[in-house]
Amino acid sequence: MLTDIERTGFAVVPKLLKYNVVEEMRNELNRLESMGSAVPLCYEPQFEGYGEKKRLRKVRRLIWNNEEFWSSRLLPILKLGLSLVPGKPELILHAAFMKAARIGGVVEYHQDQALWDCNYPGAISVWVALTRSSVENGCIVGCPKSHLLGQLGHKSADRLYKWHPYVDLKSNQMEDIVTIELNPGDAVFWHRFFVHGSGKNSSNTDRRGMICVFADSSDKEYFAYDRYSFVIPNYQ
Repeated sequence: MLTDIERTGFAVVPKLLKYNVVEEMRNELNRLESMGSAVPLCYEPQFEGYGEKKRLRKVRRLIWNNEEFWSSRLLPILKLGLSLVPGKPELILHAAFMKAARIGGVVEYHQDQALWDCNYPGAISVWVALTRSSVENGCIVGCPKSHLLGQLGHKSADRLYKWHPYVDLKSNQMEDIVTIELNPGDAVFWHRFFVHGSGKNSSNTDRRGMICVFADSSDKEYFAYDRYSFVIPNYQ
């Protein structure tokens, strides 16, 4: 898999998580969403839509706020993190995306490294589908081999797109786009410079996904505001 990431910038792993684990994770996110605007600020919640149509868009710092729930359920992801990131891997980001039916909007193309406050050589992002992720409900899309270009210039967030800086594909002459449709429990791994985004949810069902980011804590440039060190017994 590491060879695929080095060659194209990403790799898909089917059935990484078992269905019962995926269901438990969805239930935990349902619990958070049921709080509405009262979601604790320690989750750094983002919302989308207005009035009665206002829905939870994103929650962060999941394992740091509820380690008892998440740590054992993340084991398959943590094992792959150990195998894909050199040195001493640590989990530095754990968040969920709650792209609501008919409300969840486009996520513009970007590189993860460009959005981070710190430089993370060798970092790998892991996005896991917790529901079916399709073209209709806004699946991940990306540009194969874009990671080979290094970090690109990003346009600043603006009135039309407020969430984060983004890459202009046209000015960077990117025309090759892959659509990554996933079933619940499937995962896609990508390089920190892989250019990716996601579409609008135009379906009647919510699209939910979870992301984990691993970085090498032994690197001389390493610094992370959130860091989760882990040891997996009998890991080979």
